[in-house]
Amino acid sequence: MLIAPLLLDLVAIVGGKVHTLVPLAAPLEATILVEGDRIRTVDARVAIPAEARQIDARGLHVIPGLIDGFGYHDPEHDALYVAAGVTTLRDHGNELGRIFGSRDRAERDRVQGPLLSIAGGVLDGKPPSTAAAVVVTSEVEAKEAVHHLWEEKIDFVAVHGGIGESAWRGACAMAAEKGLAVWGPLRPKQALADALSGGQKGFVFLDALLPAGRSWHEVELAELEPGLRALRGGGAALVPALRGYARLVEDEGASASELARLGPQYQTVWLADLEGRRSAWTTELRAAANVAIGKQRSALLLAQRTGVPLVPGSGAPHPWLAPGSGLVRELLEWQAAGIPASACLDAATRGAATTLGLGDRGSIEPGKLADLVLVRGDPSADIGALAQVEAVVLRGTPLTRADLDLRLEALSVANAKRKAEASAPIAVDPPKVPEGELLLTCRYETVAASGRVAAERIAVVRELDGVITLCGRRRILPSGGNTGTEVEARQRLAKGALDSFEIKVRNTGHELVVRAQRVAGQWRVERRLDGAFIDIQNARESIGAIDCDSATTYLAIAATRGAGAFPVVRFDEGLQLEVVRWELALDEDGDHAIKTPTGVKFAGFMEQGAAKAIFEQVGQVQVQTTLLEFDLHGTAGLPLPADKLERMKRAAQTEPKDGKK
Repeated sequence: MLIAPLLLDLVAIVGGKVHTLVPLAAPLEATILVEGDRIRTVDARVAIPAEARQIDARGLHVIPGLIDGFGYHDPEHDALYVAAGVTTLRDHGNELGRIFGSRDRAERDRVQGPLLSIAGGVLDGKPPSTAAAVVVTSEVEAKEAVHHLWEEKIDFVAVHGGIGESAWRGACAMAAEKGLAVWGPLRPKQALADALSGGQKGFVFLDALLPAGRSWHEVELAELEPGLRALRGGGAALVPALRGYARLVEDEGASASELARLGPQYQTVWLADLEGRRSAWTTELRAAANVAIGKQRSALLLAQRTGVPLVPGSGAPHPWLAPGSGLVRELLEWQAAGIPASACLDAATRGAATTLGLGDRGSIEPGKLADLVLVRGDPSADIGALAQVEAVVLRGTPLTRADLDLRLEALSVANAKRKAEASAPIAVDPPKVPEGELLLTCRYETVAASGRVAAERIAVVRELDGVITLCGRRRILPSGGNTGTEVEARQRLAKGALDSFEIKVRNTGHELVVRAQRVAGQWRVERRLDGAFIDIQNARESIGAIDCDSATTYLAIAATRGAGAFPVVRFDEGLQLEVVRWELALDEDGDHAIKTPTGVKFAGFMEQGAAKAIFEQVGQVQVQTTLLEFDLHGTAGLPLPADKLERMKRAAQTEPKDGKK
């Protein structure tokens, strides 16, 4: 097969067996003429313009681009999706600042990644399942969140099972008002009939079919029929996500080729998942799991025969659910359940496009997007043929197998480099400091499951007017498609309280500056992006801390806050100012436990004011920041409240001192 160099706007795919996926249309040998990003003609007798670039597709099968109906986009996975023939991904919740920029059509074309259908952020309760979740605890909050997301032009609303009932109902009500469908798992203890009457139109996981109190190990197929009839009668659709369960009884091995194409943070999580199953799963557990998998396959076949709209989704990049190839493996589960390969292919193309409202894709017809996949075998006879992608036409741009392999190799090389960086110390420059007496300097390192992720240097200065200023510079390594971030923080403490702050965040060539000052009993917060004024926002509460991704915040809390709740200013993923409440508890050693809307934080301190260690957990993500070195510069350090010092001194009497200076 030969694809000519990219020169012109006309492309002709010649000689392949074309599976148009138009209802009742049989595959045919035809030429597909593409103009720009659209299909112009599908005809066996079309005259090929002399200026067209020709793709020799003889011996190949041509299908529409695949649609993955359930995943979580990471920019570093674009090449994986496209190499597997996935040209559209439906993202069920992400970091808002990232997903809104990533879904832009010009950005999608620039990086040659799949188009994104997005929910923005997943709506969740407390504690949230992920740091990227939008936490809503009431009907009003949920309505406001959906309205804000709608203003950002989301495609649907995603909810997590942890969302409370009132918030869920508020989300469904506002979504209906805005013409958006609500998708997510069935909430624990919620009846399917109640979810349908409340307005949820899409369900993730076959668990939505289980009667109350029943599990897959014991349920009989006849018990699932009322749920299937309810789904079909309610016009609701289902993402079965069979692989989410089937993967549990498999052992891919630590040398699996998929791992090399994932970033170090994913590699670590995937391998930890594998080791956990190896140590915990007994022969009996595996046997029981296989029974459940068999019943889920039977349930899926019954759902397909009942006529419930089914949307295949990979669930990537959860452990062992790979971006791109994970969709093909999901479809193989469908085929193993007894669903014909032709029906599997239809579900991943035309069917998904119809159910999800993606009218410009899913079939090979004039006027549709030119998302095409060329495969070696016949996927309508064996869905496994989708694993033999020979070329992809991505919105009119041809990508040969060699092109796809080059992108995959580049991804593996980049991930190896990042893994090496994560295992080496991170260099970071000291922060700029104001004139005054230097009380304390510290160097910190932050480690996640994948290795080192950030480093920070902090300086504490008593300025000439007596105000204590905490200065920090933090460097965060690239991850998840980000090119790396530097955070500069300066927090000023006066009369035992936070008096002002300045935060600078630099990444992807841009600088966001946030400055805040107490004025006439309220806070005035100014924001600038790349030097250009954005706005001034006001907060009337007496702010106790600033959530700014810097250890200076924990030092400020140690120096100024007692046990109890206090207001914290932060910026959501849309860079909008909001005031949330953190709650501080002190143990007998003076260590700090902080409960926040997104998770918990723990910090232990020295009598000299330096944080010895900071532990943060949001959902299943754990990060620890450790003090590597400190210097008191001949002073007593950062002054702490007397009651905290007393607790620390009592604890020190029973603990050996480390002798660090």
